Amino acid sequence: MVTEYRKKNNIGNSRSRRLDYIKNDAIDILRNNKSISDRSLAEALKEKGYKIERYAAANIKKEILSNIDEKYFNETLNNEITNNEILGNKLKESNEEEVKNSKEENNFFKKVVGYDGSLKLQVEQAKAAVSYPPHGLHVLILGPSGVGKSYLADAMYDFAKSTSNFSEDAKYIVFNCADYADNPQLLLSQLFGSVKGAYTGATDNKIGIVEACDGGILFLDEIHRLPSEGQEILFSILDRGTFRRLGESETVRRSNVMIIAATTENVESSLLLTFRRRIPMVIEIPPIKDRPFEERFELINQVFFEESYRIKKDMLVSKKVIEELMKYECQGNIGQLKSDIQVACAISFLEHKIKDDKRLYINERHLPDYIKEQSRRVKINNLDIEKFVVEDIYISQKGVKGVSEEKVESNKNTNIYKFIEKRQSELKFVGYSDEEISKILSQQVELELIRGAKAINYTVVNTDELMNLVGVKSLETVKTMVKLAKKELPGLQADIIYPLAVHLNSTYERIHNGKEIINPKIDIIKKKYDMEFNVARKMCQIVKERLDIDIPEDEIGFITMYLKNYRRESKSEEGKVAVIVMTHGRVASAMAEVANKFLGVEHAVGLDMDFRDSPDIMLDKAIKVVKESDEGKGCIILVDMGSLVTFGDIITARTGIETRVMGRVDTLMVLEAVRKSALTDQSLEEIVHDLENDSKGYGVSQYNTEDNNLSRVIVTLCITGKGSALKIKEYVKNKIHLEKKILK
Repeated sequence: MVTEYRKKNNIGNSRSRRLDYIKNDAIDILRNNKSISDRSLAEALKEKGYKIERYAAANIKKEILSNIDEKYFNETLNNEITNNEILGNKLKESNEEEVKNSKEENNFFKKVVGYDGSLKLQVEQAKAAVSYPPHGLHVLILGPSGVGKSYLADAMYDFAKSTSNFSEDAKYIVFNCADYADNPQLLLSQLFGSVKGAYTGATDNKIGIVEACDGGILFLDEIHRLPSEGQEILFSILDRGTFRRLGESETVRRSNVMIIAATTENVESSLLLTFRRRIPMVIEIPPIKDRPFEERFELINQVFFEESYRIKKDMLVSKKVIEELMKYECQGNIGQLKSDIQVACAISFLEHKIKDDKRLYINERHLPDYIKEQSRRVKINNLDIEKFVVEDIYISQKGVKGVSEEKVESNKNTNIYKFIEKRQSELKFVGYSDEEISKILSQQVELELIRGAKAINYTVVNTDELMNLVGVKSLETVKTMVKLAKKELPGLQADIIYPLAVHLNSTYERIHNGKEIINPKIDIIKKKYDMEFNVARKMCQIVKERLDIDIPEDEIGFITMYLKNYRRESKSEEGKVAVIVMTHGRVASAMAEVANKFLGVEHAVGLDMDFRDSPDIMLDKAIKVVKESDEGKGCIILVDMGSLVTFGDIITARTGIETRVMGRVDTLMVLEAVRKSALTDQSLEEIVHDLENDSKGYGVSQYNTEDNNLSRVIVTLCITGKGSALKIKEYVKNKIHLEKKILK
């Protein structure tokens, strides 16, 4: 009755009336201080008794300032602010606040792994849908089972409460349509409510979820299990916000609800077209196999952390376990990954409970057998995984060491000695013997040293900064050492100076303070890299002469590893130039397939780029394919348009693999590239030169025909070269000449 009276007399609902009061008070606040930050405005309104958050206050401020006379505010502001410096400071504070606020918006989606990576577009779509006035846009989330559709829906609700479209106490109801799929009437009753006698067993009037969720968000999971009559009832909700309870014929009810629906099925076959048309925002989440390794690594650690927190046990997870989980197919996506990790934790928990251990140690034997079998079948470049899986990870209820906080710290602190001491302590605590610790560290220490050195390389630094860091004498010593090494080791990179100088500085301090230097891999290094080891020994003689310190053999081993990893090896000329076709849409794989079948080879690789992928995602995919395809002679990348044209230099810089990009690709260009690369011994440069000169740019018309009175011609072509084409030309020419004679 109250609602009907309010509507009849054009009286707004409680929220709109409350908003009018808030705006009036906000105008008074802004009149006194137009440059007030969003957060300060929210606090000022809270002091007046309003329950409002920063995001809603920001929207109110924006609306007021865009609609109220600018001159009105400027006059008041000029009376209050006479000092330009004060005004500048206030504007600066406001700008900083805005930047901070824009960053905070992403916090709601942080639990969605990939929110700033492969799912960045999906998160932006979600934010746009929730923010759209007056009460958000209805959303349909697509994706295979277990990809994280419910995670995204949960994050959307958290974000919604920070917007002006939803109140802080807005309801969020999750309903799985599959739970009642065998009883359609009960399902519809749960959703829309029912009146007494609507169906057998309906003994009372019942409120439905749609009605109970008024003003909030309703998440309908497995929407494809909702029968067609249920989808039809939703029409009026989606269109007008009205519905009737089951069995009701006259009363029309209203519910201002935003619907988020999710399905694993093909929407064209499972949802009515009229229903699909009413949902304006469709968000598709990719399966885990299409996500970057970095995100799978983050997902693995997130699940282990959740398990550690749930069972109140710290964990040490072996490097091998992480490697297996990174490689296996995981067809059930994040859901299966979570289940498999829980199984491993449960088995380890049982073992350690018997031993009454305070921590769990999870190794390869705790994983289900099919994970190990699948990971052996999957062909993945181990380098893609090794940059994430460097060591065992230690997980406590506070976080993941060696993955988040520790990984960041290790990049800042490149001291290999501290790494060894720390790992020794951790492994000893878990119960490893000295022999086992030495074996584990010998596998990990080189990777850690390389990672630390690479972290240094990414730092923008000049000679003066390096001099301030290590001192003039140490820097000059290292320069002399590198000069000697470059004479004896062809291909030694000049940028070894910086990491070696930082490392040597740590060495000097350690020896000066009487601390022992231990290199668990010294015996292997001396045998395997004898040339580099002998050069390192000579370099250390320079250190003795210049800095007056004796360098122990274990330290010579560390310098050897620097020399080994900063030396460019001569590339093998075996193998063929790789051909990679990259286009937007699904054209690349088709052209590569045609070329391969036509020439009877399996050489060209097609990479289809989704139009929804950002350039960063496309680049990651391209880098992965280039690494997998390179046979030592480089790659020709044939692309269609856009940002793909710029990928060559970036890929070469990141991988060290020579690449050449050719634009405006077509099937003929692919055929010729494959023929020259797979069936000849031409180099990358030779093939590119031939393609550019012979084709004059495949796919680009070089003929501007303005004269329509040209004579007709016959063109002879041959896919294998000019020879056959010339023979055909002569044959046709003679044949035509002969027929002309006969006609005469």
